[in-house]
Amino acid sequence: LFRIVLGVVLFILNIVCIDNSTSFGKCIDTVSSISDSPEVCINYIAMLMLILIFATVHSGLASLRDIGDKLILILYPSTYNLLEVAAVDKPKMHLWDTDIMRITRHPQVLKHFLITASASLGLIAQHLFGAWNEDMRLGKRYGEAFEGIKKRTSVVPFAAIFEGRQVLLEDYYKKCM
Repeated sequence: LFRIVLGVVLFILNIVCIDNSTSFGKCIDTVSSISDSPEVCINYIAMLMLILIFATVHSGLASLRDIGDKLILILYPSTYNLLEVAAVDKPKMHLWDTDIMRITRHPQVLKHFLITASASLGLIAQHLFGAWNEDMRLGKRYGEAFEGIKKRTSVVPFAAIFEGRQVLLEDYYKKCM
């Protein structure tokens, strides 16, 4: 069974990611041909497409869970009855309203939210430190020339424009198309 599953997964992986005629790279090439300067936005387009594909597959396939429960022989550990495993007793669906379920019906969603929020805060802190460190390094290297740039620009997106230190060009959007 493992070899069959592995073979199917590797076959799909080859079609989706490796084979140049059918892979994700071909899709990216098609999308990038729309833009005059694809190198500017291609990473953002690729990430957006990957996120959309993941969300569709991950959340969309949850609708098939009832059908999958009939096919799956191994149940993930979510039972209080140790005898209730596929080999001893037919697993049953339990609707609990105790423990974490008092707080939320979807504890895995809460878990993923907390993990991504904490990871995001860590990444934000890391990038803010990186921006500060880069400003210090550039200030030491270029002195007054960098200080002039620093006064006319901002770390916060659009802040220099809103404060009147910069002017947004009329065709600014063409840089990403």
